[in-house]
Amino acid sequence: MRHTKLLAKIVAGVLTTATLFTMGTPVFAAAVPGEGLYFTETDTSSLLPVSSSQETTSGDVSSTPDVPAASSESSSASSSTQNSSTTSETSVPPAQSVPVSSSSPASSSPSSSPSSSTTASTPQPNTKQSEPDNVHTTASSTGVRGFVERLYTLVMDRPGEVAGVNFWVNEITSGRQTAAQVIHFFFNGPEFATKNTTNNQYLTILYRTMMNREPDAAGLANWLEHLNNQVSRNFVLHEFVILPEFTGICAQYGVTRGDFPLTEERDQNPTITAFVNRLYLNCMGRPGDAAGLNNWASLLRKGQTAASVVDFFFNSPEFTNKNLSNLEFIKAAYRTLFGRQADKAGYEYWLSILNSGVSKNYILSQFINSPEFIDACNVAGINRGGLALTENRDKNLGITGFVNQLYLAIFNRTGDANGLNYNTGLLLNKQSALSIISGMLAAPEFVGRNLSEQDVVKIMYRAIFNREADPSGLAHYTGLLGRGVSPLYVLSILGASAEFAAACQKLGIVPGHITLTQARDQNIDVTDVAMNAYRALFNRTADVNGLNALCTKLLTKNKQTTIDALFALTTAAEFTGRNLNANNYVAAVFTTLCGRAPTEAEIASWVTLLSADNAANRKSLFYLLTNSQPCYAYLGPKLGIPTFNQQERGIDVSKHNKAINWAQVAAQGYTFAMIRVVSTAEGEKAPSVDPYFYQNVRGARAAGLKVGAYIYSYARTNEYASAEVTTALNAIKAIEKEGYRFEYPIAMDIEEINRAPYWNQVALLTLAIIDQRGYYPCLYSFANGFKNTFDMNALAGYDLWVAHWVSNPETTTMSYPGAIWQHSNSGSVIGVNGRCDLNISYKDFAKVIREAGKNNLK
Repeated sequence: MRHTKLLAKIVAGVLTTATLFTMGTPVFAAAVPGEGLYFTETDTSSLLPVSSSQETTSGDVSSTPDVPAASSESSSASSSTQNSSTTSETSVPPAQSVPVSSSSPASSSPSSSPSSSTTASTPQPNTKQSEPDNVHTTASSTGVRGFVERLYTLVMDRPGEVAGVNFWVNEITSGRQTAAQVIHFFFNGPEFATKNTTNNQYLTILYRTMMNREPDAAGLANWLEHLNNQVSRNFVLHEFVILPEFTGICAQYGVTRGDFPLTEERDQNPTITAFVNRLYLNCMGRPGDAAGLNNWASLLRKGQTAASVVDFFFNSPEFTNKNLSNLEFIKAAYRTLFGRQADKAGYEYWLSILNSGVSKNYILSQFINSPEFIDACNVAGINRGGLALTENRDKNLGITGFVNQLYLAIFNRTGDANGLNYNTGLLLNKQSALSIISGMLAAPEFVGRNLSEQDVVKIMYRAIFNREADPSGLAHYTGLLGRGVSPLYVLSILGASAEFAAACQKLGIVPGHITLTQARDQNIDVTDVAMNAYRALFNRTADVNGLNALCTKLLTKNKQTTIDALFALTTAAEFTGRNLNANNYVAAVFTTLCGRAPTEAEIASWVTLLSADNAANRKSLFYLLTNSQPCYAYLGPKLGIPTFNQQERGIDVSKHNKAINWAQVAAQGYTFAMIRVVSTAEGEKAPSVDPYFYQNVRGARAAGLKVGAYIYSYARTNEYASAEVTTALNAIKAIEKEGYRFEYPIAMDIEEINRAPYWNQVALLTLAIIDQRGYYPCLYSFANGFKNTFDMNALAGYDLWVAHWVSNPETTTMSYPGAIWQHSNSGSVIGVNGRCDLNISYKDFAKVIREAGKNNLK
């Protein structure tokens, strides 16, 4: 009995259930059914009403003619005789208004009827009989005639004309029609249809006609609920026909009760019809139409799954065009699948799941798989089935929630279906989480938000850690962005954290790493220099393209390339358009090269070097400033180019200096020596080793000086140039066998004016040979030669040894930038015979050469 009562409640759509949630998982528990419609335990398929206090009908209707419908309706559709025969031939009644068509106004498909023909109605009386005081005894006659007259009075609300009454009396007495068939004709004919009765009125007439009494409130509500669930009126009429009360009335008048078949699908299983109508009401916002109800009821009865029908309704254009919010969707799902309103805990739980980014089909699938819906389908005898979830976002709630978290943090919106499916698919296929995040940060939608650096950091914390940034972290990473690195630089650091790794491990996704391809992200010190230059020269923050272009040049760690790149900024229209005076020009350039604003004294000192304030002199001033101590103190450590160190002093010597007391040279603070290895003696046709080369190398190294070598070239041809280099390297290799190593470059000294046309080709050839044979090359010449004769673009990357002779190197800088400055050709050094050349080195060659793997240094 319990299951049949539950089924009745499901039909009525009033089953009350409570939804409990434990640890985030819904547990559906059915509550005790309330008052309502009940069914006999012997038959649960027809859902026929019985008394709540008398669940098994006694069958003795004559003894209880006045029992209310809710307490005296019994049996079920299966106990009804739906197979009553109808005669194949019937008489046509005389012209009157009694219906002879079985088409019901509440049904879209005709029921079987004794006759399919119709006759014209005879004119109706102009007067209407007054309704008798007792509607239950309106017919004055007894027997069959009394039964027919009673139908005219109660159903048509008029007395029957003689011909009509006679016709129906003859039909019943001849056995061609049963009482049920005649009543079916009366209630489905055109005359009754013109009354346009409401369901309430219709049921009232049924009670009076079929039960000989007024409807009681409970019974009326019960049958109204059936009709509201969209069974046809013939279903209710049929249920009244087989009630004991009507059987008693038929016995009273001596007529055969009989039956009539129900042909519409919606009348075969009211539980299924109620389920389908609930879909119409909650998805379409309207009751189901007869055609639709019959179609879906038929499919469900034939085994189509409830899940597929739910899927169709919830994904139909009529439903999706409503554009329900997630909350309203959840509430609609509760009403539709459970037949009840959503409890607060339930809809809050499912709303959180839906808001995480899964599809609405995911929610439907969970409802379909719930015990509450399983129980309802079992009671109704419906094949429940299930939904196949094909979208990537429905395959792993954790990953979908993570991707949706990224959308909320980065784009300030929930993820769209395409985006969620695409990105969750990538993560499910083991693409890294950081690659997804970096792609979103590079998207025009994010870039177009033009967020501040601080806001970008806040967003990264929300995206990666799903939390707000702590104050110290926010300050630190905002500062990094202010120094010019890209957001990806910060992302690479945050993405390498243990916190992010743990979160990814929990989700089963790959954290990955960021490959930084932009020049500004390669070295924060280099980026600092570039950003400082933009602020000093253009009074603005560097744009990304300009910053990357400048950083690319600064990363070469070549002083000449570095200085040329910075100088190029001063020739840009943006800078020249500022029309700075001499003082402001010096201030801007000094700040660019030295990393700080100059003092007033420094500005005055450098401005005095401008003999005329023009572009040429400004360029000369710029390059002079690059050789200043403040410049090297700033650029040297940041860019890895030689720092200014006055103690790194050296000499260069040849056979002209004869024997040298190297101990005395070292005692005066000289730390390196460039020793001539090859020259060409007057009249010689081939290069030769300097006769003092080996002696000078041994002596200098014994005194603790670092040594390099230079080749004084007379070459006019590639062959002679190659011979010079070969002779020199052979001599170097010979002394290396004694254990000596060269911590300074092997330089080509190209300065013979009469060979100037060959300088470029000789330099390019010989420097390349030196490099290819494992030694560190360097080019020596005069400053004017570098300015006017050599192709410096072709020689870019080679260190320069610049001859620019001045009287006071402490206050003067060389006129062309180089790694070694030969500032005098007439130096006086104790221990050296005659005058010798004096030099300053700006580079830690021993370190550079060792790191380059040259000169056999280890």
